[in-house]
Amino acid sequence: IAQLRGAPVAVQRRLIRELWREATGARRGLEAGHVESVLRLSRRRAPGQIDLPGGIVAACAYGMLVLRRSLSRTEKETKREREIRIDGPGRYQTSGFVVDVGSDLARGIDVATDAAWPLTLRRRSAGDRIRPTGGRGTKKLKSFLIDRKVPRADRDDLLLLCDSAGYVLWIPALGVRGLGAKGAAPGAISAAPIQVRLTPTSPSGTARFAE
Repeated sequence: IAQLRGAPVAVQRRLIRELWREATGARRGLEAGHVESVLRLSRRRAPGQIDLPGGIVAACAYGMLVLRRSLSRTEKETKREREIRIDGPGRYQTSGFVVDVGSDLARGIDVATDAAWPLTLRRRSAGDRIRPTGGRGTKKLKSFLIDRKVPRADRDDLLLLCDSAGYVLWIPALGVRGLGAKGAAPGAISAAPIQVRLTPTSPSGTARFAE
């Protein structure tokens, strides 16, 4: 947002229209008044959001301006229900992504081998906790995301790989890994740790302007 604010007004307007195009796939539909509303939002000190035409929302928080499609209540409920239970090695698939689990995956990430199985790829839930690798102690996931300055509007959309005890093992969008319920680091117990690879199968429909 600092870069946006520092640009000439004409450039700011052009950038807003570019974000609109990235979020909607269209150049039309955003009037001059809407552009000015988004710019006013970007100049606010406090986080906030506004509704734009076509079900698009502009949100500003933690130095980032985001234009994204606003989900309907039904879509939000469906998104929350999109959950994969992982009982062991194999391929798991649902709308939006594919998950491969094995011991020798290209571009796979190691999972804490003492994690409480089954694992679940899901959205956040009350009571989730994380022990970041390389960090100290355990934190509530909500507090961890606030410390990482993840916008509130994005927190419920984050995919999490969790063990059955509610410990977060991996947050793909943030590149963050955590320890299992017993606190052992990935690969600390087994010479061939379990690996997980997440492959998106659909676009996010979100455009961002960050610092």
